[in-house]
Amino acid sequence: MTTDTRGQAASVSKEEAAIRKTRNIGIIAHIDAGKTTVSERVLFITGRSHKIGEVHDGEATMDYLEEEQKRGITITSAATYATWKDHQINIIDTPGHVDVQYEVSRSLSCCEGAILLVDAFQGVEAQTVANAYNAIEHDLEIVPVMNKIDLNHARPEEVKQEMNQTLGINPDEVLGCSAKTGLHCAEVLDAIIDRVPPPQGDP
Repeated sequence: MTTDTRGQAASVSKEEAAIRKTRNIGIIAHIDAGKTTVSERVLFITGRSHKIGEVHDGEATMDYLEEEQKRGITITSAATYATWKDHQINIIDTPGHVDVQYEVSRSLSCCEGAILLVDAFQGVEAQTVANAYNAIEHDLEIVPVMNKIDLNHARPEEVKQEMNQTLGINPDEVLGCSAKTGLHCAEVLDAIIDRVPPPQGDP
């Protein structure tokens, strides 16, 4: 019996190509920095949803537990995916509370990168630091993002310096966006593709 390996080789090649165009990321932040709103915006601009679910109205796609919908917070990690520029981006929206760090750590173990989200007014907070070190421990590529830059009281330059002084993040690498309005959110997706490596290992 003769086995034709050409089809098999082509199949493997396609699998490898798919892996090269895959990005696995977690979104990490202090509570109320806008993690779930960022996820909702990503789903919207990539065409995965046709409406941005409001977190505080209990309509967010990623907050599926009844308690999350009532309180407008993320209690357990939620996963979704989006397609952007011929890449599949797998996203885990993680909790921001200090008492669920195990949940965050477990989620990050599945990723190669993380969006470290910081409020453009509140700046670097306790869980910002804890989550950043968690990502570093998992050897993840960190994409630093300032959310809520549309607010009148936002202080982006000061917050960039806080991120540099507290976490050693290069201010030039920090992206600014508004998940609420969609401002510069496409650039965040571009950065995920450009900065985060694809998964490693055999297809």
